[in-house]
Formats: sequence, C-alpha cells, structure tokens
Amino acid sequence: MIVGQYRVESQIGSGTMGVVYEVEHLESGTRVALKVLASDDPDVASRLVREGKAMSLFHHRNIVELVDVGSLDDGTVFVATELVRGISLRDLLADGYVDPRRGLSIVRQVLDALGHAHGLGVIHRDVKPENIMLADGGNPDADLDLVKMLDFGLAKLALDTATLLGEGNLTRAGFELFGSPLYMAPEVALGRVVDARADLYAVGVILFELLAGKPPLDDPDIEALMRMQVASPIPTLRARAPERSFTPELEQLVSDALAKQPDLRFRSAGEMTLALDAAMCSLDEPPAVLHAGTAETPKLSATIVGQVPTQPPRAVTSKVNESPPIMPPWLLQRSPSIEIGRDGRPRWLRHQRRWLVALAGCFVVMISLAAAFSDGDELRAPRISSALTTPSTAPRPELAGRATDIIAADPARALELLERDLATPALRNDPATLLALGHARFTLGRRLEALAAYEHAVKLEPGLAADTRMRSNVIKLVDTHDVLAAIVALEHLATRVAPPAHEVIVAQASNGRIAEIRHRAFAIAEREGLADRVDRVESWSLDLLQVTTCDDRRVAVRRLRTTDRRAVPALRRARGQLKCVERDAGEAIGYLESIP
Repeated sequence: MIVGQYRVESQIGSGTMGVVYEVEHLESGTRVALKVLASDDPDVASRLVREGKAMSLFHHRNIVELVDVGSLDDGTVFVATELVRGISLRDLLADGYVDPRRGLSIVRQVLDALGHAHGLGVIHRDVKPENIMLADGGNPDADLDLVKMLDFGLAKLALDTATLLGEGNLTRAGFELFGSPLYMAPEVALGRVVDARADLYAVGVILFELLAGKPPLDDPDIEALMRMQVASPIPTLRARAPERSFTPELEQLVSDALAKQPDLRFRSAGEMTLALDAAMCSLDEPPAVLHAGTAETPKLSATIVGQVPTQPPRAVTSKVNESPPIMPPWLLQRSPSIEIGRDGRPRWLRHQRRWLVALAGCFVVMISLAAAFSDGDELRAPRISSALTTPSTAPRPELAGRATDIIAADPARALELLERDLATPALRNDPATLLALGHARFTLGRRLEALAAYEHAVKLEPGLAADTRMRSNVIKLVDTHDVLAAIVALEHLATRVAPPAHEVIVAQASNGRIAEIRHRAFAIAEREGLADRVDRVESWSLDLLQVTTCDDRRVAVRRLRTTDRRAVPALRRARGQLKCVERDAGEAIGYLESIP
C-alpha cells in the first residue's frame, strides 16, 4: 500500500530517477502509473516535483494526464499519472523506418502536444522516442496511432509560468546541458538559453529517423556527437536512405526543422504542422524520378513556390535552407486549426483543391528543370580523380599538398571536384581527401562545414591532427565574430589537433573579447586542467564590463573579490558607473586593499 490509497500491482519500469509501478487507486478502482523517487539527490527530487507541476498545467489527449503528486511517509516524492498501455516509439523504430503516412501522423500528434505545452509556457527539453508512447500498442492496421507524451522532468518554464508555480529560478539555464545528444539542438549543445525551437529540432530528428530508419547524425562518442549537432551539415533523407524515395516536401520539412540556426527553423509547432500537412499531401503525387547521379533532392525555385510565375524559372536551388516556405504566405496566415481525417489527410484540404492542382503543375515543371540541370552538370564537370587522386581506398596524405594549388587558384572549382570525388564509394572515407575538402571549405568561408570535414578526417586518420594548415585555419576561426564557429573551433583545438592548442584556449579564456567565446574557453580550460594559466582578473573584469543585469554584475564583483589587487581598477570603474553594485564593489575594493 502507498499513502493508504494506492495498492501496488507490479513494477513496470525503472531508471536513474526512480521506479515506476502499476497501482490501483482503491477509491475509484482505476489503474495508474506511479513513479517513486529512488535517489537522495535533491536535484533529482526537484526534477520529479517539476514534472508534476508542469503536467498539472496540461489537459491534452496527447499528453499523459496527471493524477496525483505527493510524498510517502518518509518524505520520498511520488507522481501518479494515467497508465498508458502500449509501446514506446523507440520500440517501433527498432524495426527500422515506418510508412511515411504513419510517421507523419505520429509526428503530427507530437507537435499537437508540444504546441499545447509551449502555449502554456513549458518547453519539454527531452523530446526523444523513449518519451513518446503509442497507446494502442503500435498496431499498423489501426486507423490512427494514439500518441502520448511522457516525462516533463526536464521541462523549462517560461517566466510567467514559473512564477505562477513558484519556481522562478527555473528560467536560468547557464551552461547546463539537457536531453539526449542524439536529439539535442545546436544551441543546447552550446549551452545557450533555449526556447520552443529546441523541441522542434528534436521532433525533426525523430521524423528523419521515422522516414529514413536512422537519425541524421550519429556517433558513439557523445562529445563528438554534440559537436556534430553544432557543426556537421544535415544530410538529406535520400543520402541516408538511398534505397528509398522521398518527395521534395518531405526533404524540405526535415531540412527546415533541422536548421542549425534557430531563426531558420519553424517558429512554432503550429507552423511546422502546416508544412507537415503539405508533405502529407505530396505523398499522393507519384514520386519524382531523379537522375541517378543527383545526390540531393532538388528544391523548388523561388519563382514557382507560393505564387504564379510571371516569367520562366531560371534555376533550381540546391541549398537546403535557402528555399522559400513550401506553402504560400496567404495560407500560412489564414489556415484554420487542422484536423486529420480517417483517410490520413487534413480535413481542410477538401476546400483547397484548387491550390493543390496548381502546386502539382509546379512540381512537373520543377522535376523537368531538375533533370535537365543535373544532366548538363554531369557533362560539364570532369571527375577530380584525374587531377587530384588515384583510384584507391588507402589514405593518401600527399593529396592535401597536391590539392593546394588548385584550391588557391579556384577554390570553388576545387570544392566541387572534391565533393564529387567523395561521393564515389572508393573515396567516400578517404582521410586526405576530407582534409583537402576542409581546406577548400575554409577558403570559401564555409566555416562550420570546414570544421566538420576536419573532424571526419582526423577521426579516420589520427595522424592528420598534426596538419599545420588545418591548425592554422582553425585558430583563425577563433578570432572571428562567428560565435558558433569559434566555439566549435575551440573544442577542435582542445581535442583534434596535435599537440592541442592550449595557448589559444588560455588566451581566449583570459581576454577573449566576445563573452560567449571567452566563457566556453574558460570551461574548456578548466576541463583540460589549464585553469591555473587563465588570467581570472582580466576575464572577470571583462565580465563585469559586458554583463547587463544587476545580478550578473554582482556575480562578477564577487568573483573579482576572490582574486588580487589587480582587480581594484575594474571595481572602481564599476562603483562609479553602476549604481546597483556600488556597495558590493566598494566592499570588494576595501577587502582587496587590506590584503598584505
């Protein structure tokens, strides 16, 4: 018996947080799932309480319903929820990819659940297949899988929601990392403050996995996987599952959901749902037959998406994130709340057939243009193997040197040829070719893609970590104003060059002019045992100058108080210019000046 009202029937699961039991509520006779904390860690206890508080806000068919939150006689916290019988989405994915219609239907319900949570100021932060249940057991013959979202224990509450529940401190994220690296948005891996778009990134990974049978990025090394989430380009569905065919709408949907920059992703779960519905419609069209040599699904030209073309379209873009929205602006603004009918199609499409017919005509034009463009390009571009490589799968470190002249003379052409060569099975994982690819991308300013190529090359051939040109290029990235590239470059300099560039990391931790880069360098220095070499006075003086809130300024003052007299000038400036730390700075100055 538990608290006199629940009778334990069986244990149905366990994890790092606690144990889950199937119990019967004596008064009503209903069965519920009861999670009991199995840790003395106060942070784990607060997570379980947070889960209960977040769930108390929800009333949605796709979110597991909260029944009770309480504590046992010894003070141990428990949360009781609706009992869901079925399988997890992870169990379903164990069999590989699913039918696209079924996958889109599942993801649509996940988006409905997240849209409800986001509307109430709750960000899940741990969206993954293990936290998604198919309540009917995952029967593929069912009219519709019933999705149930679980585990809001890592939920982040918006300021108004947190205040309502008495947990205002939950809005401070700092450099904490939440969630599974496999589904982690780049901004989460970088330790930045996140919003609802981080949940949508995780949904994009899940959708990719449902359609292709594997996630877009994967690595058994957690740190490497997190760096990939930040820096590695997202492959197309077709590149990850070449044996399957995908419509351009499906490719565009996952591409937009998995954009590295949050501003390039869908702004809300509702907006992603609209694009998902358009992708569902595209499954009615016969799949496009693309040229055998085409590596990516072509995207619609700006002249044929969302409007009637006034002149013949000139080209088909191949950059994933530069395509316009799939749906026309008037539809994005005016679409009603959308429901899925029993045939798996959005009900509102019965009233939008005219638009679909026009869009289908555009598809025909696009496919014709793509085929023509692909054929012509194949004829014009000779293979790089004749100029830079020899047909061999063995590593050829001399390749980077042989490619240097071509990269210097025409980096765009060199990049085109290198990428074409790496598309062949014989050279796909050639370390020296990947190293040359990194050099070419760097020359063209494609910083994150260059780092991804370097990462791959060194992983395949550790000896390439000593390449001086790679080291020089990566060091240059740290000094740019591209914060994302600089932070990834710092990790590369700490773990992927030989010897590690400790002097660069220490310099950035001490006096880097951009706060985010300096903070990450400081964290890396502490992790790598370099903290004693960091000039803390200079670093924290810059913090005091750059932070914008009184709380953060007080933290900087307290830190400077733990240093030496060199901090006094910065503290004096703060006392004279910043009223909110005038007293704290004065006390810190007095303390430091009293030290012999």
